[in-house]
Amino acid sequence: MSADHRLTWTIDVFDEADEQLLEEHELTGVTIENLRKIFCQPDDEPMIDSFRLSEAQALALQPYLTKPLQVSPGRAYFLECHSASTEPQA
Repeated sequence: MSADHRLTWTIDVFDEADEQLLEEHELTGVTIENLRKIFCQPDDEPMIDSFRLSEAQALALQPYLTKPLQVSPGRAYFLECHSASTEPQA
């Protein structure tokens, strides 16, 4: 049996001055279809690349965050995709 690959997404927050990662916020309950709509992407976009967030996109993603994201000057916000492999139980 092959491994099951599950995609998850985070919003990663970087300091624009030194590009240091400051925060990572996990998105829960979001689907690829939701993300395509928010980022105005076609139906065949796999949403696995990094996408820089606008303030409007950050606001649209708020319902999928466990705590509110504070958009601040001097910070860059990116949607990042992560793949988690789960091996089947024997």
